[in-house]
Amino acid sequence: MINAAFTPSRAEIDWAHRIVDAFAHNPGMGAIQLDGRMLDAPHLKQAQALLAQWSTARQAMADAGVLIDCAPLQPPGASTTVRVRAGETLLTDGPAAEIKEQFGGFTLIECDGLDDALKWAARLPTALDGSVEVRPVVSVEAPR
Repeated sequence: MINAAFTPSRAEIDWAHRIVDAFAHNPGMGAIQLDGRMLDAPHLKQAQALLAQWSTARQAMADAGVLIDCAPLQPPGASTTVRVRAGETLLTDGPAAEIKEQFGGFTLIECDGLDDALKWAARLPTALDGSVEVRPVVSVEAPR
């Protein structure tokens, strides 16, 4: 058995949720403005389709019995970085490093091997126009 973790693009998931939410708060509007861009009904349909694809992929993994957990993450700005130096705990608001790509969430599965994990990763919507990183989880037994 292998445990593997997948991560969708933070921007992709955040974009879809923000569009759906914006249209929900402005019912009847043919278009909305979000981040300086005018978005119309096709953008809403695209966002809804993305969220539906994620739901379908998640359900397929659950039905196959490989899904352990799957959840989106808050944006990097919601993070706190913790460092301990000379016995002192140092807290910094925000991510540890400024990077272009960010984790949007995680999917943790347990399957028969890496090939199986890669097949599941290929079914995720992010693999269609972005990338999915697959990492085996290191199994460490907690001390008793």
